[in-house]
Amino acid sequence: MKSIWTVGTLVAVVFCGFVSVEAADKTDGYRPGVYLGGSLNQNELKGLDDLPSFVSVDKSDTGYRVFGGYDFSKDFGIEGGFSDFGEFTASASPVSAKASVDGFDLSLVSKLPVSSAVSLMGRLGVLFWDAEESVSVLGSPIARESENGNDLLFGLGGEFNFLPLRMRAEFTRYKFGNDDMNSFSIALIYRM
Repeated sequence: MKSIWTVGTLVAVVFCGFVSVEAADKTDGYRPGVYLGGSLNQNELKGLDDLPSFVSVDKSDTGYRVFGGYDFSKDFGIEGGFSDFGEFTASASPVSAKASVDGFDLSLVSKLPVSSAVSLMGRLGVLFWDAEESVSVLGSPIARESENGNDLLFGLGGEFNFLPLRMRAEFTRYKFGNDDMNSFSIALIYRM
């Protein structure tokens, strides 16, 4: 039920943006448009600090995101993408556990131009995620589980405009059920 309200709210805000943005764009000469991008992300899973000290934990990994979006104005847009967050492990010999997470997201993106080349940006959206978890003893798998869900995400960052390319640096907080993940990313964006 929570996800229906979240998606419904995003659709309502986008619709309002369609209605109000056309008049604003005629005054500043900005042309709305489509963009595509990709990013490298350094991800850190939160909430594993309460494990016993004899458990070795690797709760960070490098991942990637491919995305596309539409700028309705210089201040407002919508963006969707796919992220692979990487793999996270915990082990206490001879037992080891591994989890990998990926997902699709849909976000509203708001920008605050600081100059003609630099904008601050914020993002609010929903992530539809899948997690694969496995447990092994002496390297042989003994259990495997899949989990999925949808949760909110938010991000803050900056964009640097080098037409038709943009570069984005961003911090994003994702939620996966009861777990949180911080993601720091650098993206290259091509404006069509």
